[in-house]
Amino acid sequence: MTDPDGLLLRIAAAWPGEREDADALLRATALELGVRLRRVRLRRQAWWRCDHGPLLAVRRDGGRMLVLSPDGRSGYRAREASGGRGQPVDAALAATLMEDAYAPYRRSDPASTEDAFWKRPTGMRVWRDIVAETAARLGTGLVAVLPSIALLSLDPPGTTGQPAIEALRFAAALLLAAVAGALFDHTGRIAAARRAAATDLGLHAGLWDRLITLSGRALRAAPAVWADRLVHGMAAMRQEASMRAALCRAVPLLAPSLAVMAVVMAAAPLPALAGGGLLAVGTAARVLLLRRADATRRAMETHWSGSRDRLDRLAASLPQLRLLGTATWAAAQARADVAALSATRRATDARTADADAIGRALDLGAPLLVGILALAEGRTALVAGAVALAALPLARGVRLLGDAFGSLPAETRLAPLRPLLNGPPDAAPGAPRPDRIDGLAFDRVTFTHPGSPVPCLRDVSLTLARGEILAVAGPSGSGKTTLLTLALGLARPDSGRVLIDGRDLATLDGDACRARSGAVFQDEEIGVATIRSVILGMAPLPAERAWEAARLARLDRDIAALPMGMQTLVAEGSFPAGLVQRLLIARALARKPELLVLDEATTALDDDVQTALFADLRRLGIAVLVASHRPSTLHLADHVLLLSQEVARVNQSGLRPH
Repeated sequence: MTDPDGLLLRIAAAWPGEREDADALLRATALELGVRLRRVRLRRQAWWRCDHGPLLAVRRDGGRMLVLSPDGRSGYRAREASGGRGQPVDAALAATLMEDAYAPYRRSDPASTEDAFWKRPTGMRVWRDIVAETAARLGTGLVAVLPSIALLSLDPPGTTGQPAIEALRFAAALLLAAVAGALFDHTGRIAAARRAAATDLGLHAGLWDRLITLSGRALRAAPAVWADRLVHGMAAMRQEASMRAALCRAVPLLAPSLAVMAVVMAAAPLPALAGGGLLAVGTAARVLLLRRADATRRAMETHWSGSRDRLDRLAASLPQLRLLGTATWAAAQARADVAALSATRRATDARTADADAIGRALDLGAPLLVGILALAEGRTALVAGAVALAALPLARGVRLLGDAFGSLPAETRLAPLRPLLNGPPDAAPGAPRPDRIDGLAFDRVTFTHPGSPVPCLRDVSLTLARGEILAVAGPSGSGKTTLLTLALGLARPDSGRVLIDGRDLATLDGDACRARSGAVFQDEEIGVATIRSVILGMAPLPAERAWEAARLARLDRDIAALPMGMQTLVAEGSFPAGLVQRLLIARALARKPELLVLDEATTALDDDVQTALFADLRRLGIAVLVASHRPSTLHLADHVLLLSQEVARVNQSGLRPH
């Protein structure tokens, strides 16, 4: 974002006020400007005294949107959409803002497969931190050569200078260098931490932005949780940018030392060349060891990722393994995995320790070598000491360069993320967004799971209109869940078309279609949250919407009977199965979908509840696609589609009107 404040002011100006679709309209406007909005909550504990990045917040009175920009002094300034200088955010102003706000981040280009996007930070005033860090490192480098210059400025022994005054001058120079060096180093570290945090946030947000636009096939090739763990753990993208960050630290630190060493080389070339050669050879050895340690660490991360999943499965199935008499084999597998992990960790630690030892030896060895050779050439002790002091920051800067180049190259680190970085988007840029969903159709759809020799579905055709209920039945493995996944655009057929109002779903904006759909899958669970949070999630919907959805799911009386009502904490196992299913159905209905997909989501419902629910869905004109084994569900459907596992295709006689 070249002008983040200008973009945010334009987004704030598009805020439609207290409308039901205000959130969707605001997000659509932001997307047109290349920005995504993440919902955040403004806590009451003086959030405005910390820098959380730019924010968009709404006033409680009048519903106007404000742009909250960090002021660079651990505070915020609030500006109206009309512009102006704004005003500082304090407790009084913060009390007038709604808790729900938006944090913007740059949207990735779905059509771009270049790595440049992933190397950039969030773009929100990061340049200030880069300038501050560079200036601080340059100041550190200048201060680092101050003792050497001060030593050279002393009067040589045997002159008329006063030793006490000379000693005080040198002590003052050392004290000044120590204090100034500490201040510069502190400033540089703070700026570097802020820049690194912005980079991490940008990379993390960018990855999830790419995940949002990727096709289902690409996501299956690189699971989102695993890829997110790579980036969030800084195992890939942050390391890729570490070389430039280290150069930003090392070059300003090296520049003054190199200038002093250039003067030394002109007067005494042998000590300078010897010290430089030692640093070059030692740094090359450090880089080699660090790269080998980094490669071993990556192998350990990959091995441990698979081993952890395997150990979790073994632990979960231990009772059955004991009954089968194979617990000893499971223990041997676990020991082998842990032993391999320990061996890899020892190898990594050993190589890192060797590299650190070389670095410490160079920090002391290079200055000593330069000083000793200067004395051997007949230089005075003052000159030899000054040369040695000048070599100290030089060795430190070279060590920073070694740390940077000791990481694996970008191509190696980015290899696990290539399926995500280069994966095709779910929809082409500018794909049309449907205004509504009036009908769903499958036109001779065939789908094969990756690695399977036969199709899961073959030549499937169906039609579903609003207000109709189509049930999908068949044995396990016949493709019921796959069919529902295709209907939501979460997977693409091998052949044939999935049609929304006569238009191919592959040519439409998948996110927009799913925004008008609701779904409950058979493996869904609820975490520890309030009933309202389970139903509404982070959607900016009023509590009345939660009650309306609960009434449709015949859950309102059960909620009203609870002591805390909508604020009651629930979790998997705390509610009966029927109540959990109704809670999940209420969550799907809270956004008023036009297409509702239910995957074995009625198995625990009472017959009267199911009958009343389906009657309401017909009355509301919602198209319902439900997969079920339950005879009562099939009986209530307008059409039933039977899938046969043996021939992996639709039994056409199974498509019947009720």
